[in-house]
Amino acid sequence: MAHPKILVIKETEKEIKNLLKQSIPFIGQRLRVLLILKQNEETGISRREVAKLAGVAPNSVQKWRTLYLNSGIDGLIKHGKTGFKPSVFNAAEHTMLETKLNNPQNGLQGYVELKDWIEKETGKSFNYNTLLYYCIRNFKSSVKVARKSHVKKDEDLGSSFKKDFGRICQETALNAVGDFSSVNLYFQDESRFGLFTRNGKSVTAIRVKPICTFQQVFKSTWLSGAFSPITGDHFQLILPHCNTDNFQIFLNNFSKENPKELKIMVLDNGRFHKAKRLIVPENIVLVFLPPYSPELNPAEKMWAKYKREFSNKFYNSIEDVEDFIITAVKNTSKKEVMSICGYAYVFLDQIWSKN
Repeated sequence: MAHPKILVIKETEKEIKNLLKQSIPFIGQRLRVLLILKQNEETGISRREVAKLAGVAPNSVQKWRTLYLNSGIDGLIKHGKTGFKPSVFNAAEHTMLETKLNNPQNGLQGYVELKDWIEKETGKSFNYNTLLYYCIRNFKSSVKVARKSHVKKDEDLGSSFKKDFGRICQETALNAVGDFSSVNLYFQDESRFGLFTRNGKSVTAIRVKPICTFQQVFKSTWLSGAFSPITGDHFQLILPHCNTDNFQIFLNNFSKENPKELKIMVLDNGRFHKAKRLIVPENIVLVFLPPYSPELNPAEKMWAKYKREFSNKFYNSIEDVEDFIITAVKNTSKKEVMSICGYAYVFLDQIWSKN
């Protein structure tokens, strides 16, 4: 009885999936076969089993497996149809592409625009697929949604904040008035959850467009939370509005959690966070982020986690929305909070130690 052949694939499963995601159907079949072989790399798998899983002929599996063995990934994704003229990027062109793709404000919406740009800069013509696979292999590039950056944002201020963050926390703790048994760091923020349907990505078969039941209702509630990257502790409270009165309610309730702990709470510059009539409890000290710098607040990532779970779902009432929030909060572990909120700049000066 023949034993399944074991094929060693150099590329990682993630790299193959990235290529597959942006490939044309002609190449996609080959990459699907390679992905199945990668997933069964340790135990081996017969070509007939691969063919059945990939929906191709067993002879094609054998052909592509041999092609990969002889020529690697480059040979496998090479377009052998008539008229295809592969282009070779020289050292100067490689550097141009690398510089462009490493610029977060390059303004390129996709690989079509990148192709137009490199052709204009060099005066040469390049094949789209050659450029696509070259960039993925060499620069691990992919199309991403741009993060908003306010026109008034001061980049130097953000850099200084990260550099001096440890000193700021240390001075804040030393200058605090009161008898405390411990000190902890929290990042605070608010997020809106409502009946207006939030649509997001969904996995479907090829040529099947996901459908999301939608309603345009503008009733909402707010979730205010504080998350510790040091211990994973988190305090979250559902509130009807996002204003000074509700922020005061949050502070009062947060203060009662472990009252002997000094809570250094980092937050944005929302107007109600700095209201004159706000009474900050003795065991909470507010540290404000640089203006227009939400990317420095890891609490934003916690909302992104919740919103992903919240997407593509229909809610009949605000009570249903609140039920979702309660479940999401209960299912949030300390380990998860530490992983999501453990930004590198927090531990830069080793003022805080990871638990």
